[in-house]
Amino acid sequence: MTPSVARLPDGARLAFAVTGERTADAPVLLNRPLGGSMALWGEFATRLSKEFQVIEFDPRGVGASSDVPLFHSTRAMARDAIALLDFLAVPRAHVFGLSLGGMVASWAAIDARERVARLVLASTLPESATISSRVWGHVSALLRPLLTPGVEAEVGLVREILSPQFRQEHPERVAAILETVRQFPTRRRNLLLLALAAASHDGDRALRGNNVTSLLLLGELDPIAGRVSQSELLRDLPNAALEVIAHAGHDLSLEAPRELADRVTRFLRSDR
Repeated sequence: MTPSVARLPDGARLAFAVTGERTADAPVLLNRPLGGSMALWGEFATRLSKEFQVIEFDPRGVGASSDVPLFHSTRAMARDAIALLDFLAVPRAHVFGLSLGGMVASWAAIDARERVARLVLASTLPESATISSRVWGHVSALLRPLLTPGVEAEVGLVREILSPQFRQEHPERVAAILETVRQFPTRRRNLLLLALAAASHDGDRALRGNNVTSLLLLGELDPIAGRVSQSELLRDLPNAALEVIAHAGHDLSLEAPRELADRVTRFLRSDR
């Protein structure tokens, strides 16, 4: 799959790809977590594209997209996502986001509510302060890769995000994931600026009371998001439901791609 390039109003580039057939239903816009390009959507996006048209893209700083500007934010990233919909002449889309991408998707639902048909937030925090207490023991392990020079910074970050259980049980899949990261690396400068945008995210109050029909997805083994953050999102989103995916960690698209795609499809096809 060779990505295309969209030009944003400020001249920046966003690499994107569209798969699946256009139907009467809204397409699904996928927002990336920190670490890895859209090539990592893999089986999740492929399975989803059997039911919907799927729009994948690399945010600024990733793949063939423009570099991340200084003082970047998750809200600015949401503006880019909506600008991509403008470029593609898509009036409304189902918006999916995972981790950092969920923060971006939240701002899309806040600032462009009329453009969001349904919202799916996977492994998402309403604000960085709600990070699970279980993760503090992993903070040094999560930060250490970002200090590594070259492509191995991103490789180490993606590896550390995977649950220990997944790494132990699926070494061949882990090796394939990390090789994909090496093929489409993110500059460490951009990786750090995106991490800073995630760390400064605070969409909690702005999201409160938003009536978008939403699905929250959490991995049973996720040490980052945790139940407290999901309780806050349920409070903020009155039309939301929470589902837990068993035996999966933070990056559901890598650890449970089939089940994630099936859960998202079932939600988007439901009449609730």
